[in-house]
Amino acid sequence: TPLHSAVFSGHVEMVKLMIDLGCKLDAGILYERVRRIMQDGLTPFLLAALKGQTLICGYLCALLPPEALNAVDKHSRNALMLALSGGHLD
Repeated sequence: TPLHSAVFSGHVEMVKLMIDLGCKLDAGILYERVRRIMQDGLTPFLLAALKGQTLICGYLCALLPPEALNAVDKHSRNALMLALSGGHLD
């Protein structure tokens, strides 16, 4: 999704703008639909953790419900595991 692209590239201001303009981050039906569409199960939050995008992770943490923060990818890796696998210890 465009949000995934902004997260992947580390564009904090673009992530904020997209969310301000209505990009959905809720953990309801939309969250599950997006999760199924992404082949590896990486949500924007999980992708930010994998890429070591700490500013984006912090921003998303403030917006997402707890169940979205506890999400896992198709290999059952959570945000902390993904960050560590990417060598990001921040």
